[in-house]
Amino acid sequence: MTVWDVGGVTTYGGTGSNTTAMMLARENIAPGTMHQGVSDATRMHIVVPAGIGHYSVKSALGWIGCGGRIIEVPTRGYRYDLAALERTLRQRQGEIMAVVAYTGDSRTHTVENLRAVHDLTRAVDPRIWLHADACWDLMCAFAPELAPKLAGIEDFDSVTVDPHKVMDIPYAMSALLVRDPASLRLVSSYSGLIMQEDFAFGQSPRSSAPRNGPPSSCGR
Repeated sequence: MTVWDVGGVTTYGGTGSNTTAMMLARENIAPGTMHQGVSDATRMHIVVPAGIGHYSVKSALGWIGCGGRIIEVPTRGYRYDLAALERTLRQRQGEIMAVVAYTGDSRTHTVENLRAVHDLTRAVDPRIWLHADACWDLMCAFAPELAPKLAGIEDFDSVTVDPHKVMDIPYAMSALLVRDPASLRLVSSYSGLIMQEDFAFGQSPRSSAPRNGPPSSCGR
């Protein structure tokens, strides 16, 4: 087993997790963009439910060079209007890199119909990245009577969860889970100083200095 077999990463908060998810969506639709730069942002729109989309997703698009390319789809009962979602996906085919669904929206606490959103999106365009912002409600997975609310989330490409919201741990703690652990390579950079082998979780610069040589600098 190597670090590449771990199905997720920890981040500094839900915004960090959602930003990483949008980077994965970008690299999925346009491989190599991380190193070559954005060449065609018209393919990098994000679909969100109108009035519910969290600000972090739009901010993320700006930070990763895609511009604020948000497409809002009407809702019914604070969930996607599925007919409107299908119409949008077909009309904008080739322009959408991700569909974002909310599992416990921070204002309404509504849980999206994840299975329906997944099946509809995959039927129209299987290349679209599916991201579930489950900052609040992924914790339902730990309760047998609530777990069915998450049906379909296992087929989403990425999922954001913020354990600090209900598990009484430090605020700046979030995780991005991915369906395919290998997808994290799309947004990973490599340093011989830090990762000198597959299972290196980090090393002190001092560890590579000659035994009798001058001390290495610390705190970098």
